[in-house]
Amino acid sequence: MSPAPSRQFFWIPTANVFISQSGQLIIQLDLSGMQSADLEVISDGDKLRITGHRRNSEVAAAKAILINEIAAGPFESVLELPSGFDMAQATCTYSGGVLRVIVPQKAPA
Repeated sequence: MSPAPSRQFFWIPTANVFISQSGQLIIQLDLSGMQSADLEVISDGDKLRITGHRRNSEVAAAKAILINEIAAGPFESVLELPSGFDMAQATCTYSGGVLRVIVPQKAPA
């Protein structure tokens, strides 16, 4: 269940994906330095597609770059979700540079 790009992008954000003690699926992506307006989260069946663009115009305009380790440019992360979770009830928050998606378990039939 590792993030994988579906086409050519510049970088893939680091992620944590786990099931909480309460049974919710929690997805966290490290997207420091980004604005929420630059992010898009799309549910597609059993996949969650997160795309965005981190801008670093200050480095791009630098006279000389000595170290450049913070990835910038477009990204895409596609996560295949385990069964038993209700994407229609998922919630997203973005705070402190971390995108957090919380997906509850499906109600028992």
